[in-house]
Amino acid sequence: MLKNVLATVGLAVVLKASFDLYLKYKQMERENDTWRKSASSGE
Repeated sequence: MLKNVLATVGLAVVLKASFDLYLKYKQMERENDTWRKSASSGE
């Protein structure tokens, strides 16, 4: 029983960390697209 609870908590922690990294990646992707558009139109 305790192992199942610990496994569930561990899974939740890993999923939350993965989701946070995904959001950070998406934000970086948007910033990169913005930078590329401004750099290409500025020339």
